[in-house]
Amino acid sequence: VDIVPAAGFPFVVDLALDETKSWRQDDVMVTLSGPLKLSGSLKALLLEGRIQITRAEIRIPDRLPPDIVQLEVVEINRHDSGSAVNKEQSSTPESIRKRDLRLDVSVSSSGYVFVEGRGLSSEWKVNVQVNGTAAVPVITGEFSVIRGHVNFLGKRFNLNRGMISYSGATPPSPQIDVLGESRANDMTAQIELTGPLNHPTVKLSSDPELPQDEVLSRLLFGRSVTNITPYQAVQLASAANTLAGGGGFDLLGQTRKILGVDQLEIKNLEGDKDEPAISAGKYLSEHVYMEVEKGLGPKGGKGSVVWEMTPNITVETEVGENAEIGGGVNWKWDY
Repeated sequence: VDIVPAAGFPFVVDLALDETKSWRQDDVMVTLSGPLKLSGSLKALLLEGRIQITRAEIRIPDRLPPDIVQLEVVEINRHDSGSAVNKEQSSTPESIRKRDLRLDVSVSSSGYVFVEGRGLSSEWKVNVQVNGTAAVPVITGEFSVIRGHVNFLGKRFNLNRGMISYSGATPPSPQIDVLGESRANDMTAQIELTGPLNHPTVKLSSDPELPQDEVLSRLLFGRSVTNITPYQAVQLASAANTLAGGGGFDLLGQTRKILGVDQLEIKNLEGDKDEPAISAGKYLSEHVYMEVEKGLGPKGGKGSVVWEMTPNITVETEVGENAEIGGGVNWKWDY
């Protein structure tokens, strides 16, 4: 630091990040390495660096928080004018720092950026450049998928293409372009997620090309839409509603809310594709989940309880309609 008041006390600060856990929250953990340099004076600042993400784990929450409506507050009977308030706000030290702090930072990673949750399990690489100022950042670059899959409508889609790109727009408006594929009998189903990251468009197609309801029917039930049961038609309509972004009346969703359960679906009994059943499940506590299944025909149903003892060990018990009892212990390790 140069003690020169007329020049605004010029200074230079060099930082070397080494496996620094910059963010560590329940849903996000990011470890960074690389050099950072903050230089300038009290009048103008420059932050520059070449940062490497050595590891990042991002978990998408099962339930997103509701949107908060921004209300414009108008104060009446004020003695001071609005221009005075704006002038006071614009002269705060925080505003000066954001306005005068210029950015020249690159963030990159060759992998080890994991995004999981809500059916998604994936690894990404990063190449992003941040310029502009702290008040108006300009972000360019992209996140590209290395490997991964997503469970959609109960089916696994392998991610063959995945990209989240930043074009430098202000405010930042990332665009997503993801393609997943799933084999189903004599066709390959493809799901595309494109558009703005906060409101993407979902498109379902197939090879060979088939109508969307036919693709859904073969994915869900392994048969043509002309051969499904009335109960499967209800589930097909619900799946189409999900694919369309929730528009229209969601029969299963509304029924689930009325019954007060966490999960409700119409599916086939295990081992019998022609026998439909209704399955309802509810969390009794954070780690205990109970599910009841009842066939809609002459065949019976069952009830089961899953207890998550640890994140890696679960205990399952099952009771059939004729008092058949079963149980087991499951162990898993995500690596």
